[in-house]
Amino acid sequence: MKRLFKVFSVVFIAVYLVLLGCIGLWIISKVTTGAWSDQLVYLHLKNMPEGTVFADVLAKGDWERESPTYMTYEPILGISGHDCEVAQYDKDGYKSLMFHTEFFYTGDRIDPAQPDNKICFEDWAGRFEYLPYIKVAYCDKDGNILGITEEKHIMPVFLRRVSYDLYADGDELSYKAATVSPFRDSRMWLLFIAMTIFGVVYLIRNKRRKKKLLQSGETDNERKE
Repeated sequence: MKRLFKVFSVVFIAVYLVLLGCIGLWIISKVTTGAWSDQLVYLHLKNMPEGTVFADVLAKGDWERESPTYMTYEPILGISGHDCEVAQYDKDGYKSLMFHTEFFYTGDRIDPAQPDNKICFEDWAGRFEYLPYIKVAYCDKDGNILGITEEKHIMPVFLRRVSYDLYADGDELSYKAATVSPFRDSRMWLLFIAMTIFGVVYLIRNKRRKKKLLQSGETDNERKE
């Protein structure tokens, strides 16, 4: 029985350490990518106008549901304030999501030498329920608009967590929506919590068992005397 307990303890500790390692890698990946939310929007760019440095998403819909927010991207893009063209853009109901919502741009840079660039935005997905019409604006280093794609209507997805892939290819725009499982990361944390609780309970019970055995041994010694 003692040998069985030792084997179980070794296996338990090994699995627990592997799980800790996985959690550590998960946290590192979230920190390095800057993407803590799983409701992400990925913008894929092809055939961009010459001089494109970043791209913004212009949206139209019920802007009254959006609290006025003025984001600054000076540390990332070198654009301070809201004086640039894309920040002030307001035509046919379209406004910039980057500069007028908490539409977190994670800092991905466009490399014109690459045939396909991808930009990640965090916490944008839910806004497409009330801002469903979008365009993509190609911008230079000063925030001037070099070109705008065609309009695309994002069909609303209710009662599900969704991430989006937007594909801007010159003037064309398309998208794909993918359901995000709410238990994708939680399963790892639930297993970690369960193993931690089980480990604590096991250690307490094992300590009490050893204490009883020690007390039992002392009682036997007293009887022999």
